[in-house]
Amino acid sequence: MECTRDVLVKLNRILKGDDNYLTFTIGTLSLLVAIAIYLLQKRKSELDRKRNETTQNVDKIGQLLDSLEGRAVQFWMGAPNGAGPQPDHAELVQLGIIIKSVTTAARKVVELTKDSTKPISYPGNEFTLMRQAVTLDGDLHLRPMNLNSLRIQMIQNSCQALRTHFTLAPDS
Repeated sequence: MECTRDVLVKLNRILKGDDNYLTFTIGTLSLLVAIAIYLLQKRKSELDRKRNETTQNVDKIGQLLDSLEGRAVQFWMGAPNGAGPQPDHAELVQLGIIIKSVTTAARKVVELTKDSTKPISYPGNEFTLMRQAVTLDGDLHLRPMNLNSLRIQMIQNSCQALRTHFTLAPDS
């Protein structure tokens, strides 16, 4: 309480002279301008960080989708492994891991863009179709498939739809 009173007494002494009002006003305005500039810079740096992180995750999604599509098409067009079903299932598990990486990066992009002027939504249906096309093992006995088979077309179409969905506009 005494400390507050001391501050008020000192402030009163400073403001007693006519020229001190002007000095105090200029000092206060300068402080307010400095605070405003700091807050604007902080906001801008946060937006830049989110934009950079979003761009990195979108690039990662594109690379993972390219890898997934290539490996999945190669798997389904390739002949079954003669050593039994285990190697085939192991490859399907690996493809599932890549899908999980893609969905994790996609959820991060959705989270980063939720407050932006152009938010990106999570395309759950596309991910479901892609996962089914890539990892559903009911058609293992139909391998090798040709390039025009429905499964290969579904893999290519779902990967392309996700690539298109996670393409950033030039100003993003």
